[in-house]
Amino acid sequence: NGGHSRRQLEFLRSKLMGPSSPGMPERIYISREDSQNGRRLTNEAELFERLEGLGFVRVVLSRLSHAQQVGLFTSAKIIVGVQGAGMVNHIFAPEDAHVIELHPRSYTNRAHFFTTNALDQTYQFVICDEDLMGSLTAPISRVIRCVERVL
Repeated sequence: NGGHSRRQLEFLRSKLMGPSSPGMPERIYISREDSQNGRRLTNEAELFERLEGLGFVRVVLSRLSHAQQVGLFTSAKIIVGVQGAGMVNHIFAPEDAHVIELHPRSYTNRAHFFTTNALDQTYQFVICDEDLMGSLTAPISRVIRCVERVL
C-alpha cells in the first residue's frame, strides 16, 4: 500500500530506459478506447478536443510495443489518463513531469500518487462519474483546470 521506493523505481528505469528520443511529445493523453476491462470515457472526444488545443497527443498504448511506450514517456511533461495499467509508464517520465489521473467514483488507487512522489513528479486526480458498465464521464472543466495549473 505504501507504493514503491525510489530505489526500486530507479532500478526499473536503469534496466528499461534508453536515452530520450528527440521529437517525442511532451503532453500525452492516454486513451482507453480499446479497453476490454471498462473505464472508457464516454466523453473522450470532447475531452481530447480541449486537450489537443493545449498541445496534447492522444495515444492508445496497446498499439505500441513496450519499448515504444517507454520511449514515448521519456520526454513527457504532462500525462493525463484514466486509472489503469498504462499510467504506470509515468515512471519513465522526467522528474518534473505532472500526472493527472482520472478515477471512477467507486474506486481510487493510490499507487501512482506514491510513485510520482518518489520520483519528484507532481500528481493530481479527478473523480469521474461511472455507469453500470464501468464507463466513465470526466468532468472536463476540472480536468482542464488541473492541466492549466501545471502549464
